[in-house]
Amino acid sequence: MKIALVGSNFSPINPDTNRGPEMFIHTFLKQFVKQVGTETVEIIAFAAGNSQLPVKIESISAGSSLDDPDIGIENHKLFELALCAKAFAHESEFDLFHINTGDEKLVLPLLQFTKKPVLITLHSRLEGNLTKKIYDLYRQTKNLHLISISNSQRKPLPYLNFVKTIYHGIDIEELSFSDKSDDFILFIGRGIPEKGLDMAFEIIAKTKKPAEFYVAPRDKHNDWMIQLLNQFKDLVTPSLKTERKLIIERYQKAKLFLFPIRWEEPFGLVMIESMAVGTPVVAFAKGSVPEVIKDGETGFIVNFSENDKRGDFIIKKTGVEGLYEAIEKIYSLPESEYRKLRNNCRDHVEKNFTVERMVEDYEKIYYSLKNKS
Repeated sequence: MKIALVGSNFSPINPDTNRGPEMFIHTFLKQFVKQVGTETVEIIAFAAGNSQLPVKIESISAGSSLDDPDIGIENHKLFELALCAKAFAHESEFDLFHINTGDEKLVLPLLQFTKKPVLITLHSRLEGNLTKKIYDLYRQTKNLHLISISNSQRKPLPYLNFVKTIYHGIDIEELSFSDKSDDFILFIGRGIPEKGLDMAFEIIAKTKKPAEFYVAPRDKHNDWMIQLLNQFKDLVTPSLKTERKLIIERYQKAKLFLFPIRWEEPFGLVMIESMAVGTPVVAFAKGSVPEVIKDGETGFIVNFSENDKRGDFIIKKTGVEGLYEAIEKIYSLPESEYRKLRNNCRDHVEKNFTVERMVEDYEKIYYSLKNKS
């Protein structure tokens, strides 16, 4: 079987990437080659030319759109289309196309140029009337098959041709377990309102606990983010460093991980990375959170507001007050119970969120679609 795995030209795919689809592709291909090999299943990756992957790479340029000042964020979609079109131009060479662009809608008009199975892993939320109208144009296309990365991701358009929910998996050998922690709260995320950076600062001010912030800047919200950092500079020392080894070390040392998202995030890799090293998570019950965290066993889930309750969780207060109660509960645990919480986190990831399990799930889907075509 020969598969075209279509990624993005937006940024290079390498071990240090911090964008979801690129992280998925790098982790997936590294393990797929190790676990399945290349003799029975050959994968060709369509990606930016400066990517680092264990398979052959086809590209449209030596570098990524993000690295080229003439392209950048504003103009990259044309080059995404060019990369996708290059893959479909070689339709006869492949048994299946696996799309992981991050903006999956772009590839839908190209489906008419192939009769081969097209498997799309959805990395973004299916939201808005425009998204609905675009998918409705192609929902009857027989060769289109969708993978959701959480069950909550399906809710806006449940009638699409979903074949399976496959949760992301991580390399737990990279994220070694630690049964001890220091005394700080950890936040890692993009500097955008959806990630709840402002609420994270608010809760730290309320708890008066030490905290570390690793914030990836985004141009659109830089002024908003900088204003927040300046406003709360006396409470924490934010850092913009994103070196992978440093991030893993801080995961291991943190007392808990704070995930106060205010949007329906399809999947949060940071949650399973945190739990993998043993650090419990405190998060709002948005998006995939209730599917990923075991309330009371690997952290605490908090309802976002009195008007937005997703479950009968241990913490009864909502919003910032609920986050405060959850944090205080973790800090007040006896050492033996807190250590059990950390062990629960690791066990939960080992059972449900390993890259080995993820690769096995995708391999089964590959063969199933090939046999049906």
